[in-house]
Amino acid sequence: MAKYFPILAVAFALIVNAPAVAATKELDKNTVKSGIYSSVQTSYETGDMGGFELELFADAPTPYVEAVWCEGWCNSSHRFPVTWTKSGFTFEYNEKFDTKIAADSIMRLPFKVVRKGKGLVLTTRIEDNIITFKLKRLKNANGLMVARLGQND
Repeated sequence: MAKYFPILAVAFALIVNAPAVAATKELDKNTVKSGIYSSVQTSYETGDMGGFELELFADAPTPYVEAVWCEGWCNSSHRFPVTWTKSGFTFEYNEKFDTKIAADSIMRLPFKVVRKGKGLVLTTRIEDNIITFKLKRLKNANGLMVARLGQND
């Protein structure tokens, strides 16, 4: 029995650690990397900007996104903490509007984010409408840069 002990110990270690190795590979497959993801485009005719852009800070002590929703222009960005899920993450987007009806109208939208290839797919609901953004990974900010410059004025 003693001469088989090293073989049994290795076999036992492989069996016990196999689920952990498989779980790590599964987790790595679904990991969303820090970076800039965007669907923002500019109209050549009008100069209007439209789409959604976020920068994910996945490695921060408290992971968060900085996001901007561009409708005509990219006015201001906001930071929101993320909650990790099996397929990506979620966050609650909220933006304060100064309207003639209510001085402080706040829009709160929960976003579900999943990785698709090198990009992200964001989904939310406004009343009965499901809104989806398909974001590509970028090296440089577009909408966020415009929003950040506008916030510094």
